[in-house]
Amino acid sequence: MAFLGPNAVFHWVRGIGSLLVRQWLVSRLPGLAGITATPDANNDAASPVRLVAELLLETVAFPVYFFDMTELEGTKVARFIWRPFHILLADGRVEQCNALDVLIDPVSRRWRQARLTRGDAKTGGVTVQTLSAADTLVLVWFDLVFTSHVKLHATANWAVNPQSPDAFVRRMGVTTVMYNYFGHTVFPKLGRLFYNVGILPTDGALVKSIIAAGVTEGVHSHVQASS
Repeated sequence: MAFLGPNAVFHWVRGIGSLLVRQWLVSRLPGLAGITATPDANNDAASPVRLVAELLLETVAFPVYFFDMTELEGTKVARFIWRPFHILLADGRVEQCNALDVLIDPVSRRWRQARLTRGDAKTGGVTVQTLSAADTLVLVWFDLVFTSHVKLHATANWAVNPQSPDAFVRRMGVTTVMYNYFGHTVFPKLGRLFYNVGILPTDGALVKSIIAAGVTEGVHSHVQASS
């Protein structure tokens, strides 16, 4: 455990510390070059238009949520669908949306379109919200952190052998189990702590229900991803 705990804490403190310093600089020095500059939507690799495409084409989201190839304005695009899609609202409520539908151009590797469907079909109160690339980026990243990649962790738990005679296999097994523990048990506790001391505006412990929803959903058949 000595090789794992200190390193995990160090990287967590460094990452959170860097984020807090960046937020402070942005609030105090809004004109500081390179911090508040808006990336070019077409050319900058860090723009939401490109980041959304990168996240969907190069992460676990591709096999899990890729639906089919369709056409948009004469161009073939890849369609990704989440059904349902869970979000954590600013007032602390967890909402289960009907679907998130995202279109990506796999050739130019750009976001093209996204819609979020919310409401109750039985009562006729369904709304379809058109999303910007920036809004799509927030939702896709939230899903990857709290719903999609946890499926990998859950699956990996079935393959570990912390008692293996091979030192490397044993070490990786312990690391896998501990990172499951960090994400599923420790992080929600930290989220509640941050909320109680005023760092977060919403109780971070609520993400545990979203994590559980992702694990329960599992991974459906994704043979269509080979296309």
